[in-house]
Amino acid sequence: MSVTDPIAPTVVSQRFVDAAIALGYDHNPDVNGMQQEGAGLYQLTVKDGKRHSAAAAFLVPILDRPNLTITTGALVTRLLFEGTRTVGVEYLHEGTLHQVRVNQEVILSAGTFDSPKLLMLSGIGSAEHLQAMGIPIVADLPGVGQNLQDHPVVSVAHEATQDLHTASTSSIGEANLFCILKEIWMLRQIYNFSSDLLCWCRLVIPTLV
Repeated sequence: MSVTDPIAPTVVSQRFVDAAIALGYDHNPDVNGMQQEGAGLYQLTVKDGKRHSAAAAFLVPILDRPNLTITTGALVTRLLFEGTRTVGVEYLHEGTLHQVRVNQEVILSAGTFDSPKLLMLSGIGSAEHLQAMGIPIVADLPGVGQNLQDHPVVSVAHEATQDLHTASTSSIGEANLFCILKEIWMLRQIYNFSSDLLCWCRLVIPTLV
């Protein structure tokens, strides 16, 4: 996948980064590198002037492979098991249920919500909860579907007093700052509550929305 730096970031985006550095935060020119903390400009998944999606980067180049079948508009309903071994998937496509068996493995990659949902629909989760839903138990794992943490976002708007000199290649969000909130970390240790430990500040230019 192609990852590129902004072609012509706005002056105010660079000023945001400079101000964060002046306050003592680290400069991070590569937010996709080994370290995420610090201030820097966003990198973009762009190739030849176009958005470079996961499909364009990884699927399109191998569409002709004989061992690849892509089915769109399909909804996976559950995993298929023999004992505790996953042997396939069941999915709904155009009103018909289909079952597909595998020779080696099933990779479950359905996102934050649907991954645990599919596990529970397949019988993996809290036995008590699955029994209440009438789902046969494959494995009693109470942690499935638990510990989801939201990311609160607070917008603070300021009116610019100068022309921002945006360009046609400018993005609505070009600069960001990641930092650890030591105060929240200390409170978490004292009161044992769950919260994000990272503070994320992003400069958004409304005129580009």
